[in-house]
Amino acid sequence: MSEKIADFKNNHKGTSFAEGEDGKLIEISNWESDGDIDVYGAVYGSLKVVHDINDPDADSGNLFMGRRRFLAGRLKDHRFP
Repeated sequence: MSEKIADFKNNHKGTSFAEGEDGKLIEISNWESDGDIDVYGAVYGSLKVVHDINDPDADSGNLFMGRRRFLAGRLKDHRFP
């Protein structure tokens, strides 16, 4: 996505950690928009990062970003692999 959709700010709401398969560390960071975003309404999102703690010099890995927006009582999912 290269086009500007709106001016907005996301606030960090918290981060949690869990152990995944093969000793991987899973980090989930939660975000919330600072009020409603123009035509999109309120936006909430989570960023999931999987760290391979057995390879501290890793320069790549997996991450997943999911978002939900609430606009006039409607719910819309957005997922960014």
